[in-house]
Amino acid sequence: MYLDDMFYHIYNRGAHRSNIYNSAFQFNYFLKLLERYRVNYKIEISAYCLMPNHYHFLLKQKKDGSISRFIQTLCNAYVQAFNNIENHSGTIFQGAVKGIAVVSDEHLIQLISYIHNNPVAAGLVNKPELWKYSDYGEWIGIKQFRFDGKALRDMYFSSTDEYVDLMKVHQENNNCRNYLLDS
Repeated sequence: MYLDDMFYHIYNRGAHRSNIYNSAFQFNYFLKLLERYRVNYKIEISAYCLMPNHYHFLLKQKKDGSISRFIQTLCNAYVQAFNNIENHSGTIFQGAVKGIAVVSDEHLIQLISYIHNNPVAAGLVNKPELWKYSDYGEWIGIKQFRFDGKALRDMYFSSTDEYVDLMKVHQENNNCRNYLLDS
């Protein structure tokens, strides 16, 4: 159960660790679904990263029960499209979506950095701004905000450079992953 006006780390991976996005079209289609359904379900998307075999979101619901319905609708719509494109049947996700409440400002900042650092940690790119399927570029001011991260970024960081510096420290120390594993 998710509470209103509270942040949650929402994530899931492909069944058997299989890819859930096999092409730029599939990544972009999922992002279009995110845009469509977040409005319907009154969800704030403050940070996200889509990886080939999993996704991470930092979400806040504005209406009771909306995160659960949002994720269910989003994933069902995507699975139908994926199965049609890939000539596949059944689910593509590994069990139920996972959701962890964000309990402190420190946890929130570590989580955002962890989400944005995922493509670097996985060896897909050597800089987070090179990964097309996250909102890191928006957080550092090289792309227009697509979702709701700007207010949160501006609340916690006095400049985009301050956030970039934090990311560099976390990349060097790899302390985002350690922090989250200890939570």
